[in-house]
Amino acid sequence: MEVKKELIVVKQLPIITETLKEIGKIADVKIQKALAMEIKGETKEEIQKSKVEVKNIRTELKKEFDDLEKKRKEVKNKVLKPYDDMEEVYKKEVTERYTTADKNLKEKIDAIETAEKNQITNEVKAYFEEYLASKKIDFVKYENANINVTLSASMKSLLDSAKDYIDRIVSDLELIESDENKAEILVEYKQNGFNVSNATLTVRNRLKAIEEAKKASEHLKAFLANYDKNKKSTK
Repeated sequence: MEVKKELIVVKQLPIITETLKEIGKIADVKIQKALAMEIKGETKEEIQKSKVEVKNIRTELKKEFDDLEKKRKEVKNKVLKPYDDMEEVYKKEVTERYTTADKNLKEKIDAIETAEKNQITNEVKAYFEEYLASKKIDFVKYENANINVTLSASMKSLLDSAKDYIDRIVSDLELIESDENKAEILVEYKQNGFNVSNATLTVRNRLKAIEEAKKASEHLKAFLANYDKNKKSTK
């Protein structure tokens, strides 16, 4: 439903009679008169009289200003009251309804999109598990693939991601099978995120370290045996 602009209208603008410029001109005359006053005479009484006159003008101007400020505030309240009354009703009838509706509808949309995303995820997962079973692989789970399911992604791209991941696993297994240390590499591969390069390097480094340790042990045994032999011969 379209809300027409005519639903909110200003029926009559406030009419304020302005005499501010005239008031300002009158005030200027009084101010200039007070500022232009000269001190008359030289006696204390004459000086005091001049001071009283200036103070009287200041007091008069201050009273006029206070009266004008009071009137200004009264006018302001009268002008703003209709708007304040309208705004109070507006908040209740419009703002609260629309903001609440927006919040509730967003939650509803989020719930629908979550359901839609779950449905897509289930379809991709079913394809993943079916294709995985066809390759006779039992140690990989759908979650390992980290497929980013979004509503903007096409189903084809998501299924391709699932297939590409499994094909990579198959390729890794074929590479591992061709290695003489395939059993050790496969164990390492399964335990460390299905990274064939890291698994292969880890196993080779481990075997190399073991071989070096064996050689060091054999050298130590030979050294000790030779040491004992020399020691006995010197007795």
